[in-house]
Amino acid sequence: MSDLYLWTSKMPRSKDGKTRRKLCPETLSEAVKEARNGCSLRKVAEKYEIPKSTIFKYLRMNKDKDLDRNNIDILRNDVKKVFNDDEEKQLEEYFEKAAYLHMGLNVKQVRELAYQFAVMKQKQNIPNSWHQHKMAGVGWLRYYRQRHSHLSLRKPEATSLARASSFNRPNVSKFFDNLQKVIEKHQFTPENIYNLDETGICTVHNPRKSTGSKENKTAR
Repeated sequence: MSDLYLWTSKMPRSKDGKTRRKLCPETLSEAVKEARNGCSLRKVAEKYEIPKSTIFKYLRMNKDKDLDRNNIDILRNDVKKVFNDDEEKQLEEYFEKAAYLHMGLNVKQVRELAYQFAVMKQKQNIPNSWHQHKMAGVGWLRYYRQRHSHLSLRKPEATSLARASSFNRPNVSKFFDNLQKVIEKHQFTPENIYNLDETGICTVHNPRKSTGSKENKTAR
């Protein structure tokens, strides 16, 4: 959570699975110093295992600086986030509570909520693309999930409306009343009672396609 990122509409997305090796300021300073003293970029790049283009870029950036103090300017790809750590923690807790209450948010709803939260907090660094689409960017969500790796996307189990509405107090009470009557009638003992798992058995009817008139929009 300490890493900082920036998402703007002009910034290209990073490739999945690709990470850049962080440059050591002291090593980079020595490489730029040797290149300034006349050593070829190729030899310096091979010695310090730094791309020639990188050395040339920093050599041009620091052409007027004193490198004896190792005070070379480093370009930072990690800049400020939209939310601070506490605000991201609030979002995280909300997502977890919504999922616990069986009201989990999908990807679009998460992005919309993040934008609304940023507007409510009157954040000054909201990207223009957020205002344009009224939701946070795809890049923000990807980096947010990287910083909060225990959050994941889950697909809810499909449940028919009849099954969900039938799970109520009267039906459950009737089930146990019938179970008690059967046990008392046949004198079942605990070792004669089995719990059958319904895994692999679909309780939702899946009808096949039927032939009918085109005038009827719904198959019967």
